[in-house]
Amino acid sequence: FFAGFFVVYGLLNRKPKDLALLILVMVLCVAAGDALSNTLKHLIKRPRPFLVLPDVRLLVGMGHSFAMPSGHATTTTAVATGAWAFLMGSTERRTRYWPLLGGYLLVLVLVVGFSRPYVGVHWVGDVLVGTILGLFTGYLVCRFIDTETTALKEGQYLRALLLFVIAVGLFRYYYIYTGPLRLSPDEAHYWDWSRTLQWSYYSKPPMVAYLIRLSTEVFGNTELGVRAWPPILSGLSSIVLYFFTVQAGRRIGLPEEVSSSGALLAGAFLQVVPVFATYGVIMTIDAPLIFFWSLALLVFSLSIERGGLLWGLLGLVVGLGMLTKFTMAFFIISAGLFFLMESSHRTKLKGPSPWV
Repeated sequence: FFAGFFVVYGLLNRKPKDLALLILVMVLCVAAGDALSNTLKHLIKRPRPFLVLPDVRLLVGMGHSFAMPSGHATTTTAVATGAWAFLMGSTERRTRYWPLLGGYLLVLVLVVGFSRPYVGVHWVGDVLVGTILGLFTGYLVCRFIDTETTALKEGQYLRALLLFVIAVGLFRYYYIYTGPLRLSPDEAHYWDWSRTLQWSYYSKPPMVAYLIRLSTEVFGNTELGVRAWPPILSGLSSIVLYFFTVQAGRRIGLPEEVSSSGALLAGAFLQVVPVFATYGVIMTIDAPLIFFWSLALLVFSLSIERGGLLWGLLGLVVGLGMLTKFTMAFFIISAGLFFLMESSHRTKLKGPSPWV
């Protein structure tokens, strides 16, 4: 539902830095609201209605956490508050449709709040407390970011992305540590590989086993131990993608602000697009593969421009990618197609560096 709000606002206001800031505000509100509500649940320890009342009509699955406050009410209200503060924080961001956007947010908060007691998983008081916490959380996030004079000025895009990536990463670690998601069959399989390290395995290269072995040596044979790497690799992939996008923008002559704002959006979207967000939590071969592929793109772009030892670094990165998943070989094929199509760069193949 909030994605719908974002899409509609994006169609009305097509400024990349405003859209990037809106994503930052909404994700921080979700992370802060969820962390606060779950912390209070474990402190208050109020049982859910279906555990106390025998005739509760339960319309959804039984939750395993405590009742107060409602996490849905907290996060929904926090995001709605943050989005509204963002919308009203600057006259440039307000559109003539702002009453409709505000009404949409209000209806969303009311519907989510009503649904929690209706489906039988929360008391009314849980929703009221969650709503108050959400208002407080959204207000604090907006005060922290300062949506009127935000840091998204010239030269500050990378700092904003770093803040965003750190917030998402901390939320993911919190979810891994406290959440109900157990290891998937693939993760358990890779963990079993990590107990007996080999040069390779029958279906995959050894990188995933090496990484899991390293993290479990630190955090033990737990979900956190197995999944310690995905939030880090996902965040690094966003940072690498940022620099690659800036590099590409400069090469085609885009203004610095356009390149930086586009790079910020690219890095932020890598964190929130569902398929990539999953790889920020689940420890499969895809998390390190995305990182090495992104890094190879950046190093390849720099090698084309500067040459020298960067070609050797590119070979190292591609090699590490091959140790992660054999499909990294398609990067070499893609690089060959690039030289085939770009005759102006074909002369670089005459030197020894690209072949070393």
